[in-house]
Amino acid sequence: MNSVKQLTLLAEQFSIKLAQTGEYGGKGPFELPSTHKAAMQVTKGGSSCNNCKFVDAANHACLNKYYIQWNGGDGKLPERSLDSTCSDWWEPV
Repeated sequence: MNSVKQLTLLAEQFSIKLAQTGEYGGKGPFELPSTHKAAMQVTKGGSSCNNCKFVDAANHACLNKYYIQWNGGDGKLPERSLDSTCSDWWEPV
């Protein structure tokens, strides 16, 4: 089994377990794209919604289809500043 499939399987198992305990917070399935890397270089100073290519700052939302799926079909981000929020689907601008 390749490493992406293994990570996806682990993420799904993690999602199910945490959803059952109520600690995960997602409203939909946790899915990662095939290009996801478990460790990657981020923008100097760190990653956040503020420097993510998927952010819709005007609407305080995320346009990433995986985030929207995980959030029950809604792209709305948590009510905190964009520079202090980040998701598993962050990608640099």
